[in-house]
Amino acid sequence: MGFWLFILVCSLLIPLTMLGFGRYFQKSGGPRAINMLFGYRTPMSTKNRETWEFAHRYFGRLWYRLGAGLLPVSLAVLLAVAGRSVETLSLVSGILTGVQLFFLLLPVRLELCQLLARDAVAVESAQNRKRARHVVCPRHIHQGMENFLGI
Repeated sequence: MGFWLFILVCSLLIPLTMLGFGRYFQKSGGPRAINMLFGYRTPMSTKNRETWEFAHRYFGRLWYRLGAGLLPVSLAVLLAVAGRSVETLSLVSGILTGVQLFFLLLPVRLELCQLLARDAVAVESAQNRKRARHVVCPRHIHQGMENFLGI
């Protein structure tokens, strides 16, 4: 039972982190100054103050929703394997963590990439057609994600 409690606490850290930071970024819009230490730091989000704030608000909203969805699912999965062997708990916890990490990283990156690229292309093409070509979004990954999720 002690090992199960340890696994429970560890497995709920990712959804709880997503809820906490999601709420923080959603409300605050991220750190005041663009920096490379704290916040959602990608080449597109650090382009200017407007994309920095947009990325953090969107990132916060998406993480909060994903965290709120992952928390009960994670809890239900771990309650279903309570009292099982250490090997079973370890296997289920590893798979659960992998799923959580998938939702922690990939959907946010793809959604923000698509939204910021679309916005950047519209703004930059109005200003300078040459610069608009430098906005890169992993289109094939995004389409694969849509197919996988059935969107």
